[in-house]
Amino acid sequence: MKLDSKYFDCIRIKPAAKDDAEADAPRCQRRGCDAPGRYRAPKGRGREGEYYYFCLEHVREYNKRYNYFRGMSEEEVIEYQKAAVTGHRPTWEIGANAWAHGGAHGGAHG
Repeated sequence: MKLDSKYFDCIRIKPAAKDDAEADAPRCQRRGCDAPGRYRAPKGRGREGEYYYFCLEHVREYNKRYNYFRGMSEEEVIEYQKAAVTGHRPTWEIGANAWAHGGAHGGAHG
């Protein structure tokens, strides 16, 4: 192997880092801010998977004011918390399914 080969240099040298990493980031979505918006903030209940993009200063400000439960009654919040225990999946009382009554189809053992 030649030590002055262009291939040897390419293998050994770390590729140059992108200096324009800020150019790849979206702009902060706060009105009047031109900083890169590298930080995601949820848009709210009913809009899961949708995000605003803010700079660090504005995402901190947004998170201080953010309340997922805004607009819900106390009863709705309590129901949401109960459902969160099981991951919002349906549950049954013990013995309330077909297997508990004698078989896969709810019939008696034969």
